[in-house]
Amino acid sequence: MPNTHVPAPGEAMPAANVSRRLALLGGLSAAAALAALPRAHATPAEHLDAELFRLDREMEEAEARMEAASDANCRAGSMCEKLYPPRPPEWKRPSTPDHVLDILADMSFNDRKAEQQPEPVRAWYKACAEQKSESEALWKAYKTKVEEIDCEAGMDGLEDAYNDSVDAMWQVGHRIFATPADTLDGIIIKIRAGDRMGAPDANEAFLSIAADVRRLAAAEATS
Repeated sequence: MPNTHVPAPGEAMPAANVSRRLALLGGLSAAAALAALPRAHATPAEHLDAELFRLDREMEEAEARMEAASDANCRAGSMCEKLYPPRPPEWKRPSTPDHVLDILADMSFNDRKAEQQPEPVRAWYKACAEQKSESEALWKAYKTKVEEIDCEAGMDGLEDAYNDSVDAMWQVGHRIFATPADTLDGIIIKIRAGDRMGAPDANEAFLSIAADVRRLAAAEATS
């Protein structure tokens, strides 16, 4: 007769059920569904994964602060963009005129040195250099104005606050992966942390969960 006992919220999953329940995950799609499960309103202090539940709540709060910092950054950025001057056009070297190409075609490599170039060729290169300098001056003025607008809006501080909030959430995530999970509840918390942190830390989440599964499987085999 199979064990059909369903643990109450906060109750540790029996070791004998761990491998059977893990088999039901069936892959990443099931894992993502588990990560979206609602959290228990209260976690008993004696729960085997009480520390992971505490870290899960801490990460949820850190994520909320990160989202708030991101929203503030985006709102300020949108306001600044409305005040930016028009962007100068990108400078591209114009096509060489046919008469200059004809002259260059009749010249050797050494003859193309600046001091030996015919006047039409020197005039063409000089015009290109002047156009490029004018474009660079326009871009420099544009970037200076953008920086002034961003500075007045406090964008540097907002970006620093956002980056700090991201780092804070990531630090909690790494602590979650470093904490062994003794129940399926704890493994779900790690899946949820991996979803929050995204692809760059997916391997760390996988290695942490794999270590938990191996440990739980070994405990079940010896029980």
